[in-house]
Amino acid sequence: MDYPQRIRFQKQAGKGVVSDNIVMLLSQEWPLTAKEIHHRVARHKEASYQAVHKSLFELMEQNVVLKSETQYFLNLGWLEELVRFGANTKKVYVEKTERLQKYRRLKGQWVER
Repeated sequence: MDYPQRIRFQKQAGKGVVSDNIVMLLSQEWPLTAKEIHHRVARHKEASYQAVHKSLFELMEQNVVLKSETQYFLNLGWLEELVRFGANTKKVYVEKTERLQKYRRLKGQWVER
């Protein structure tokens, strides 16, 4: 099965790229075995089975990924925290943007007078 077009896999080298790709994969398709994850990630990025396994272990230590017998899936609790973080961040950005726009309008009116 090919990945949906909306998933953009990172191809550059660096720590965390395999983990990021695993999270993106498991957001679309789950549960998967380590072998299935490796097969799918390796189609888009050079990654050894060892690198995938190490990344899965790190993601489990961080409570991002859970394992049931031999299959891996994203932790719903982690996803809920991510949603809360996104909502809070958006709220802060919207409030600050509104304050800045109001300040700029007031400043513009004061300067023009």
